[in-house]
Amino acid sequence: MEAENAKAAMSDDEFLRLLHLVQQNDEQATLALIHFFEPEMKRISRFIRMPQEDAMQSMIVELLALLKEGQEAP
Repeated sequence: MEAENAKAAMSDDEFLRLLHLVQQNDEQATLALIHFFEPEMKRISRFIRMPQEDAMQSMIVELLALLKEGQEAP
């Protein structure tokens, strides 16, 4: 379990850099953050009563909305 967590680890600085790029509509940064959260979203999707593809799509849409939410802040 620890090896799996270590593989998916990202420093705070890297996360904040990617977040800033996502808010600037950078496609590669967006894909990097989706990929970072994908294993956890797959795990969670097992507990949602809908097809896994639909659950994943819903979570990705919500993740993108959350990541871009800070855009309006000064």
